[in-house]
Amino acid sequence: MTSSLYKVRVYSNTYEPRLELSTWQHLGLYIRVNEPGSIDLDMDYFEGIWNDFDIDGIIEVYRKIPNVRDWYKIHEGHIRRTRLSASDTGRMTFSVYAVGFIELLDRRVILYKAGHPRTTKSGPGETVIKEFVIENIGCLARTVDGRLRNGVISNFDIERDAGNGKAWSGSRAYKRLYDTVSDIASATGIDFSIIGVSGRYLFRCHNGQLGKNRTYTGITDSGRNMYGNIPIVFSVQQSNISEISYTYDRTQESNVVIVLGQGQEEERNVAIRFDADAINVSPINTREITKDARTQSTNEALTSTAEETLFNKTKFDIVDFSPSPSIINRYGIDFDVGDIVTASFFNRSSNVKITGADISVDREAEQINFSMETLKEVE
Repeated sequence: MTSSLYKVRVYSNTYEPRLELSTWQHLGLYIRVNEPGSIDLDMDYFEGIWNDFDIDGIIEVYRKIPNVRDWYKIHEGHIRRTRLSASDTGRMTFSVYAVGFIELLDRRVILYKAGHPRTTKSGPGETVIKEFVIENIGCLARTVDGRLRNGVISNFDIERDAGNGKAWSGSRAYKRLYDTVSDIASATGIDFSIIGVSGRYLFRCHNGQLGKNRTYTGITDSGRNMYGNIPIVFSVQQSNISEISYTYDRTQESNVVIVLGQGQEEERNVAIRFDADAINVSPINTREITKDARTQSTNEALTSTAEETLFNKTKFDIVDFSPSPSIINRYGIDFDVGDIVTASFFNRSSNVKITGADISVDREAEQINFSMETLKEVE
Protein backbone atom coordinates (compact mmCIF):
# COMPACT_ATOMS: atom_id res chain seq x y z
CA MET A 1 0.00 0.00 0.00
CA THR A 2 1.37 3.41 -0.98
CA SER A 3 1.35 6.00 1.80
CA SER A 4 0.13 9.46 0.93
CA LEU A 5 2.32 12.47 1.60
CA TYR A 6 1.16 15.79 3.07
CA LYS A 7 2.49 19.32 3.30
CA VAL A 8 1.10 22.51 4.81
CA ARG A 9 1.47 26.08 3.56
CA VAL A 10 0.83 29.04 5.84
CA TYR A 11 -0.02 32.54 4.61
CA SER A 12 -0.77 35.85 6.30
CA ASN A 13 -4.31 37.26 6.22
CA THR A 14 -3.25 39.24 3.14
CA TYR A 15 -1.98 36.03 1.48
CA GLU A 16 1.73 36.64 1.97
CA PRO A 17 3.70 33.34 2.22
CA ARG A 18 4.92 32.55 5.74
CA LEU A 19 5.81 28.88 6.14
CA GLU A 20 5.81 25.53 4.37
CA LEU A 21 5.74 22.53 6.69
CA SER A 22 6.32 18.83 6.02
CA THR A 23 6.64 17.62 9.62
CA TRP A 24 4.43 18.09 12.68
CA GLN A 25 3.21 16.27 15.75
CA HIS A 26 -0.33 15.89 14.45
CA LEU A 27 -2.40 17.04 11.47
CA GLY A 28 -6.16 16.58 11.52
CA LEU A 29 -8.54 17.43 8.69
CA TYR A 30 -12.32 17.53 9.04
CA ILE A 31 -13.77 17.81 5.52
CA ARG A 32 -17.52 18.09 4.92
CA VAL A 33 -19.87 18.85 2.02
CA ASN A 34 -21.72 22.16 2.53
CA GLU A 35 -19.98 22.74 5.86
CA PRO A 36 -16.82 24.67 6.75
CA GLY A 37 -14.86 21.75 8.13
CA SER A 38 -11.65 22.42 10.02
CA ILE A 39 -7.90 21.90 10.26
CA ASP A 40 -6.01 21.03 13.47
CA LEU A 41 -2.23 21.36 13.44
CA ASP A 42 0.09 20.56 16.37
CA MET A 43 3.77 21.31 15.94
CA ASP A 44 6.93 21.86 17.97
CA TYR A 45 7.29 25.39 19.26
CA PHE A 46 10.07 27.64 17.97
CA GLU A 47 10.98 31.26 18.70
CA GLY A 48 8.85 33.73 16.75
CA ILE A 49 6.20 31.18 15.74
CA TRP A 50 3.38 33.45 16.91
CA ASN A 51 4.27 35.94 14.19
CA ASP A 52 3.63 33.39 11.42
CA PHE A 53 0.00 32.66 12.33
CA ASP A 54 -2.34 35.65 11.94
CA ILE A 55 -6.02 35.56 12.82
CA ASP A 56 -7.63 34.83 9.43
CA GLY A 57 -4.27 33.83 8.06
CA ILE A 58 -4.68 31.01 5.57
CA ILE A 59 -3.62 27.38 5.88
CA GLU A 60 -3.53 25.23 2.75
CA VAL A 61 -3.08 21.46 3.06
CA TYR A 62 -1.76 19.46 0.12
CA ARG A 63 -1.75 15.70 -0.45
CA LYS A 64 0.28 13.56 -2.85
CA ILE A 65 -0.12 9.89 -3.76
CA PRO A 66 3.34 8.83 -4.99
CA ASN A 67 3.46 7.55 -8.58
CA VAL A 68 -0.30 8.05 -8.88
CA ARG A 69 -1.33 11.65 -8.23
CA ASP A 70 0.83 14.74 -7.82
CA TRP A 71 0.34 17.37 -5.11
CA TYR A 72 -3.23 18.68 -4.91
CA LYS A 73 -5.00 20.91 -2.40
CA ILE A 74 -7.20 18.81 -0.14
CA HIS A 75 -8.34 21.44 2.39
CA GLU A 76 -7.90 25.11 3.29
CA GLY A 77 -9.11 27.48 5.95
CA HIS A 78 -8.69 30.57 8.12
CA ILE A 79 -6.72 30.52 11.35
CA ARG A 80 -9.05 31.28 14.26
CA ARG A 81 -7.20 29.95 17.30
CA THR A 82 -3.61 29.39 18.42
CA ARG A 83 -2.42 27.78 21.63
CA LEU A 84 0.89 27.08 23.36
CA SER A 85 1.17 24.20 25.83
CA ALA A 86 3.90 22.23 27.59
CA SER A 87 4.10 18.67 28.85
CA ASP A 88 5.74 17.52 32.09
CA THR A 89 8.82 16.62 30.04
CA GLY A 90 9.15 20.22 28.93
CA ARG A 91 8.10 19.65 25.33
CA MET A 92 6.46 22.79 23.95
CA THR A 93 3.58 22.34 21.50
CA PHE A 94 2.09 25.08 19.34
CA SER A 95 -1.46 24.27 18.20
CA VAL A 96 -3.40 25.94 15.41
CA TYR A 97 -7.10 25.61 14.60
CA ALA A 98 -8.48 26.80 11.26
CA VAL A 99 -11.99 26.72 9.79
CA GLY A 100 -12.87 26.14 6.14
CA PHE A 101 -13.76 29.06 3.89
CA ILE A 102 -17.51 28.28 3.93
CA GLU A 103 -17.39 29.76 7.45
CA LEU A 104 -17.24 33.18 5.78
CA LEU A 105 -20.98 32.84 5.13
CA ASP A 106 -21.55 32.46 8.87
CA ARG A 107 -20.01 35.90 9.43
CA ARG A 108 -22.97 37.59 7.79
CA VAL A 109 -26.71 37.88 8.30
CA ILE A 110 -29.21 38.95 5.66
CA LEU A 111 -29.00 42.51 6.88
CA TYR A 112 -31.88 44.25 5.16
CA LYS A 113 -35.07 45.42 6.79
CA ALA A 114 -38.03 43.07 6.58
CA GLY A 115 -39.94 43.80 3.41
CA HIS A 116 -36.89 45.05 1.51
CA PRO A 117 -36.84 43.55 -2.03
CA ARG A 118 -33.53 41.82 -1.31
CA THR A 119 -35.02 39.73 1.49
CA THR A 120 -37.50 37.99 -0.82
CA LYS A 121 -36.42 35.62 -3.59
CA SER A 122 -38.03 33.33 -6.12
CA GLY A 123 -36.28 31.17 -8.69
CA PRO A 124 -33.94 28.19 -9.15
CA GLY A 125 -32.00 27.22 -6.04
CA GLU A 126 -28.63 28.24 -7.43
CA THR A 127 -29.92 31.63 -8.52
CA VAL A 128 -31.47 32.63 -5.19
CA ILE A 129 -28.46 31.32 -3.25
CA LYS A 130 -26.07 33.42 -5.29
CA GLU A 131 -28.30 36.48 -4.98
CA PHE A 132 -28.31 36.19 -1.17
CA VAL A 133 -24.52 35.71 -1.19
CA ILE A 134 -23.60 38.58 -3.51
CA GLU A 135 -25.94 40.95 -1.65
CA ASN A 136 -24.60 40.14 1.82
CA ILE A 137 -20.90 39.36 1.42
CA GLY A 138 -20.12 40.00 -2.26
CA CYS A 139 -19.77 43.22 -4.22
CA LEU A 140 -23.44 44.25 -3.74
CA ALA A 141 -23.40 44.08 0.08
CA ARG A 142 -23.43 47.88 0.34
CA THR A 143 -25.38 50.36 2.42
CA VAL A 144 -26.09 52.34 -0.73
CA ASP A 145 -28.16 49.35 -1.88
CA GLY A 146 -30.13 49.12 1.35
CA ARG A 147 -27.99 46.86 3.53
CA LEU A 148 -27.88 48.15 7.10
CA ARG A 149 -24.11 47.78 7.23
CA ASN A 150 -21.45 47.38 4.57
CA GLY A 151 -20.63 43.67 4.26
CA VAL A 152 -18.42 43.57 1.15
CA ILE A 153 -15.32 41.38 1.11
CA SER A 154 -13.45 42.92 -1.79
CA ASN A 155 -11.68 39.73 -2.91
CA PHE A 156 -14.83 37.57 -2.76
CA ASP A 157 -15.99 36.38 -6.20
CA ILE A 158 -19.08 34.43 -7.21
CA GLU A 159 -19.10 31.97 -10.08
CA ARG A 160 -21.49 32.77 -12.90
CA ASP A 161 -25.05 31.61 -12.29
CA ALA A 162 -26.20 28.60 -14.31
CA GLY A 163 -29.77 28.58 -12.95
CA ASN A 164 -29.60 25.02 -11.62
CA GLY A 165 -31.71 23.47 -8.90
CA LYS A 166 -35.33 23.07 -7.97
CA ALA A 167 -37.46 26.25 -7.70
CA TRP A 168 -37.53 28.02 -4.34
CA SER A 169 -39.41 31.01 -2.95
CA GLY A 170 -39.20 32.72 0.40
CA SER A 171 -38.15 35.65 2.60
CA ARG A 172 -35.18 35.64 4.94
CA ALA A 173 -34.70 39.04 6.63
CA TYR A 174 -32.16 39.00 9.51
CA LYS A 175 -31.44 35.27 9.11
CA ARG A 176 -27.87 33.99 9.16
CA LEU A 177 -26.51 33.80 5.64
CA TYR A 178 -24.93 30.36 6.09
CA ASP A 179 -28.15 28.86 7.50
CA THR A 180 -30.15 30.35 4.64
CA VAL A 181 -27.79 29.06 1.95
CA SER A 182 -27.62 25.62 3.59
CA ASP A 183 -31.42 25.30 3.87
CA ILE A 184 -32.03 26.36 0.27
CA ALA A 185 -29.28 24.09 -1.02
CA SER A 186 -30.76 21.10 0.80
CA ALA A 187 -34.25 21.79 -0.52
CA THR A 188 -33.24 22.40 -4.15
CA GLY A 189 -30.58 19.76 -4.82
CA ILE A 190 -27.55 22.07 -4.78
CA ASP A 191 -24.15 21.70 -3.11
CA PHE A 192 -21.94 24.74 -2.55
CA SER A 193 -18.31 25.49 -1.79
CA ILE A 194 -15.81 28.31 -1.38
CA ILE A 195 -12.29 27.77 -2.69
CA GLY A 196 -9.18 29.90 -2.59
CA VAL A 197 -7.73 31.09 -5.89
CA SER A 198 -4.45 33.04 -5.59
CA GLY A 199 -5.54 35.05 -2.59
CA ARG A 200 -9.17 35.47 -3.68
CA TYR A 201 -12.28 33.54 -2.67
CA LEU A 202 -14.60 31.90 -5.20
CA PHE A 203 -18.13 30.87 -4.21
CA ARG A 204 -19.49 28.01 -6.32
CA CYS A 205 -22.71 26.01 -6.64
CA HIS A 206 -22.75 22.41 -7.83
CA ASN A 207 -25.83 20.91 -9.45
CA GLY A 208 -26.80 17.65 -7.75
CA GLN A 209 -23.55 17.07 -5.90
CA LEU A 210 -20.14 18.57 -5.25
CA GLY A 211 -18.36 15.57 -6.77
CA LYS A 212 -19.10 13.03 -9.47
CA ASN A 213 -21.96 10.58 -9.83
CA ARG A 214 -20.22 7.19 -9.66
CA THR A 215 -23.35 5.12 -9.09
CA TYR A 216 -24.16 1.89 -10.85
CA THR A 217 -26.80 3.64 -12.97
CA GLY A 218 -27.28 3.19 -16.72
CA ILE A 219 -24.14 1.13 -17.35
CA THR A 220 -23.03 1.27 -20.99
CA ASP A 221 -20.98 -1.17 -23.06
CA SER A 222 -17.88 0.80 -22.11
CA GLY A 223 -18.40 -0.11 -18.47
CA ARG A 224 -19.12 3.50 -17.52
CA ASN A 225 -22.38 4.77 -16.12
CA MET A 226 -24.79 7.17 -17.82
CA TYR A 227 -22.80 10.09 -16.42
CA GLY A 228 -19.61 8.91 -18.12
CA ASN A 229 -17.90 7.75 -14.92
CA ILE A 230 -16.54 4.38 -13.84
CA PRO A 231 -19.06 3.15 -11.23
CA ILE A 232 -18.09 2.22 -7.68
CA VAL A 233 -20.12 -0.36 -5.78
CA PHE A 234 -19.34 -0.96 -2.11
CA SER A 235 -20.43 -4.45 -1.03
CA VAL A 236 -19.36 -7.64 0.67
CA GLN A 237 -19.12 -9.28 -2.76
CA GLN A 238 -16.71 -6.61 -3.98
CA SER A 239 -14.45 -7.20 -0.95
CA ASN A 240 -14.01 -3.45 -0.53
CA ILE A 241 -15.72 -2.92 2.84
CA SER A 242 -14.81 -3.83 6.38
CA GLU A 243 -18.37 -3.36 7.67
CA ILE A 244 -21.81 -2.51 6.26
CA SER A 245 -25.33 -2.08 7.67
CA TYR A 246 -28.80 -1.14 6.48
CA THR A 247 -31.26 0.60 8.83
CA TYR A 248 -34.92 1.39 8.18
CA ASP A 249 -35.54 4.19 10.66
CA ARG A 250 -38.79 6.12 11.11
CA THR A 251 -38.30 7.23 14.71
CA GLN A 252 -37.85 10.90 13.72
CA GLU A 253 -40.44 10.92 10.95
CA SER A 254 -42.82 13.79 10.24
CA ASN A 255 -45.04 13.43 7.20
CA VAL A 256 -47.45 16.36 7.57
CA VAL A 257 -46.03 19.88 7.81
CA ILE A 258 -48.22 22.82 8.83
CA VAL A 259 -46.47 26.11 8.05
CA LEU A 260 -47.73 29.13 9.99
CA GLY A 261 -47.41 32.38 8.08
CA GLN A 262 -48.43 35.95 8.83
CA GLY A 263 -51.58 37.05 10.65
CA GLN A 264 -53.14 36.47 14.07
CA GLU A 265 -55.48 33.83 15.45
CA GLU A 266 -58.07 32.74 12.85
CA GLU A 267 -56.61 35.21 10.34
CA ARG A 268 -53.21 33.53 10.28
CA ASN A 269 -52.10 32.28 6.89
CA VAL A 270 -51.44 28.52 6.87
CA ALA A 271 -49.96 26.12 4.32
CA ILE A 272 -50.09 22.34 4.67
CA ARG A 273 -48.02 19.76 2.79
CA PHE A 274 -47.93 16.01 3.34
CA ASP A 275 -46.33 12.84 2.02
CA ALA A 276 -49.16 10.41 1.24
CA ASP A 277 -46.87 7.42 0.66
CA ALA A 278 -45.22 7.92 4.03
CA ILE A 279 -48.57 8.28 5.78
CA ASN A 280 -50.07 5.17 4.21
CA VAL A 281 -47.55 2.64 5.56
CA SER A 282 -49.89 2.15 8.53
CA PRO A 283 -53.45 3.14 9.46
CA ILE A 284 -52.16 5.47 12.22
CA ASN A 285 -48.91 6.81 10.74
CA THR A 286 -49.95 10.44 10.27
CA ARG A 287 -47.26 12.46 12.09
CA GLU A 288 -47.80 16.23 12.15
CA ILE A 289 -45.46 19.12 12.95
CA THR A 290 -45.77 22.90 12.74
CA LYS A 291 -43.22 25.33 11.33
CA ASP A 292 -43.19 29.03 12.19
CA ALA A 293 -42.77 31.08 9.00
CA ARG A 294 -44.24 34.45 9.94
CA THR A 295 -41.52 36.22 7.94
CA GLN A 296 -42.89 34.70 4.73
CA SER A 297 -45.30 37.07 3.03
CA THR A 298 -46.61 34.98 0.09
CA ASN A 299 -48.37 31.66 -0.30
CA GLU A 300 -45.61 30.56 -2.67
CA ALA A 301 -43.02 31.18 0.03
CA LEU A 302 -45.05 29.24 2.60
CA THR A 303 -45.32 26.33 0.20
CA SER A 304 -41.55 26.29 -0.38
CA THR A 305 -40.95 26.28 3.37
CA ALA A 306 -43.37 23.38 3.81
CA GLU A 307 -41.76 21.33 1.04
CA GLU A 308 -38.27 22.10 2.34
CA THR A 309 -39.21 20.90 5.84
CA LEU A 310 -41.07 17.84 4.59
CA PHE A 311 -38.13 16.74 2.44
CA ASN A 312 -35.82 16.67 5.45
CA LYS A 313 -38.31 14.76 7.62
CA THR A 314 -39.03 11.81 5.31
CA LYS A 315 -35.69 10.05 4.92
CA PHE A 316 -35.96 6.51 6.26
CA ASP A 317 -33.38 4.29 4.55
CA ILE A 318 -29.88 4.47 5.97
CA VAL A 319 -26.91 2.55 4.57
CA ASP A 320 -23.66 2.85 6.46
CA PHE A 321 -20.36 1.21 5.61
CA SER A 322 -16.65 1.41 6.31
CA PRO A 323 -14.39 0.99 3.28
CA SER A 324 -11.63 -1.58 3.58
CA PRO A 325 -8.03 -0.32 3.96
CA SER A 326 -7.31 -1.15 0.33
CA ILE A 327 -10.11 1.10 -1.01
CA ILE A 328 -9.28 3.89 1.46
CA ASN A 329 -5.92 4.12 -0.26
CA ARG A 330 -7.80 4.93 -3.49
CA TYR A 331 -9.35 8.05 -1.94
CA GLY A 332 -8.51 10.98 -4.18
CA ILE A 333 -8.09 8.65 -7.15
CA ASP A 334 -11.23 6.58 -7.63
CA PHE A 335 -13.57 8.60 -5.37
CA ASP A 336 -13.66 11.79 -3.34
CA VAL A 337 -15.78 13.73 -0.86
CA GLY A 338 -18.95 14.86 -2.62
CA ASP A 339 -19.14 11.83 -4.91
CA ILE A 340 -22.22 9.62 -5.07
CA VAL A 341 -21.57 5.87 -5.08
CA THR A 342 -23.65 2.70 -4.84
CA ALA A 343 -23.76 0.51 -1.74
CA SER A 344 -25.22 -2.99 -2.03
CA PHE A 345 -26.29 -5.14 0.90
CA PHE A 346 -28.84 -7.88 1.47
CA ASN A 347 -30.34 -7.65 -2.04
CA ARG A 348 -30.78 -3.90 -1.67
CA SER A 349 -28.82 -1.22 -3.52
CA SER A 350 -28.78 2.40 -2.41
CA ASN A 351 -27.09 5.51 -3.69
CA VAL A 352 -24.91 7.06 -1.03
CA LYS A 353 -23.21 10.45 -1.00
CA ILE A 354 -19.79 10.62 0.62
CA THR A 355 -20.36 13.73 2.71
CA GLY A 356 -17.08 13.95 4.55
CA ALA A 357 -13.67 12.63 5.47
CA ASP A 358 -11.88 12.75 8.81
CA ILE A 359 -8.15 12.50 8.14
CA SER A 360 -5.43 12.08 10.74
CA VAL A 361 -1.74 12.29 9.83
CA ASP A 362 0.76 11.37 12.52
CA ARG A 363 4.39 10.54 11.82
CA GLU A 364 3.56 10.11 8.13
CA ALA A 365 0.83 7.55 8.86
CA GLU A 366 -2.55 8.40 7.33
CA GLN A 367 -5.90 7.33 8.75
CA ILE A 368 -9.21 8.21 7.06
CA ASN A 369 -12.80 7.73 8.18
CA PHE A 370 -15.72 8.70 5.96
CA SER A 371 -19.18 10.08 6.66
CA MET A 372 -22.04 9.45 4.28
CA GLU A 373 -25.70 10.09 3.59
CA THR A 374 -28.18 7.73 1.99
CA LEU A 375 -29.92 9.80 -0.66
CA LYS A 376 -33.54 10.62 -1.18
CA GLU A 377 -34.02 11.95 -4.68
CA VAL A 378 -34.94 15.60 -5.17
CA GLU A 379 -37.92 15.56 -7.51
